[in-house]
Amino acid sequence: MATLIPLPRRTSRLALPQLRRMRLTEREQEVLAMLVEGVGNREMGERLGISARTVEVHRRRVMEKSDARNAAELVRMVVSPR
Repeated sequence: MATLIPLPRRTSRLALPQLRRMRLTEREQEVLAMLVEGVGNREMGERLGISARTVEVHRRRVMEKSDARNAAELVRMVVSPR
């Protein structure tokens, strides 16, 4: 089982079960955590040692798994889940 990466402090504890249900890969979790922090694709790629295009692919997969319509909705789901 992949190790969960720490999410920013703004992330509610209630978000964690929801994130686990998404069954995100370790890389998708890393991209999601940086997305919540407001990091752009290019900087994410530099931090992770991958291209910005690959970051876009990971973001798209996270969006599909979460059924979020856009990045703002995804961040809302993580920061303040219902």
